[in-house]
Amino acid sequence: MAYFAVQYVYSSDAELVARVRPEHRVYLRSLVEAGSLKASGPYVGADRDSALLIFSEILVDAVNDLDIRNDVSVRRFKRRIRANFETFLRFTHRYWFHELSERPHVQAMFRLCSNHLHNDAIYDDVHDEIREMSHYLDSDSQRRQSNTVVRLTVITILGLIATVSTGYFGMNIIAFGEGPVLERALHGLLATTVFIGLVLFAVAKSKRLSDFLEALSDERLTLAGKFRVLWGVVRKTER
Repeated sequence: MAYFAVQYVYSSDAELVARVRPEHRVYLRSLVEAGSLKASGPYVGADRDSALLIFSEILVDAVNDLDIRNDVSVRRFKRRIRANFETFLRFTHRYWFHELSERPHVQAMFRLCSNHLHNDAIYDDVHDEIREMSHYLDSDSQRRQSNTVVRLTVITILGLIATVSTGYFGMNIIAFGEGPVLERALHGLLATTVFIGLVLFAVAKSKRLSDFLEALSDERLTLAGKFRVLWGVVRKTER
């Protein structure tokens, strides 16, 4: 894992430092919880009051630690990326700016240092990395939801066959409880086969059936036009 040491010097304005220190400590605590800040403390021996922070390349570490075949690893990866995204947004809103002072010479010095350190390029790189990982998390969530919907659809179709079959026999249209056992078994098998065929037909024509329902709800379409759409459900498609 790569580590980076950052030294920063406190302002000579003691009142400003005392006012900002509580918020600054809260921010450092959030970095520790996110896992990017490994250690921090006063820099002993410096000419002015300063501090030393040790950061880790947490994005690279998160990717290297990811195992898509392990659910625990995937969940840990998601938590780490979301925590880093939250930290990056907090940094952007609180500390990322391009104007330091209204005085021209201070602005010129700030731009000189910023250009020398390539701050904009580094910020854009980190922003792109976090955005790509966020897109990965979104696409992975959508994929998992799609798989869940597919499984629920299959279960619903199988349950629909059983529901229609038991509903038919429960209406007592035919005295199913009377007669020979073989006759009742054949009756049940025939009815179930018909219902399975109807359900499979509805699944096979689901796209056309959805078009028919949409046409049926269209008030601008005439009755003849709705019947043409219905006829298109059962006729064969010309190739």
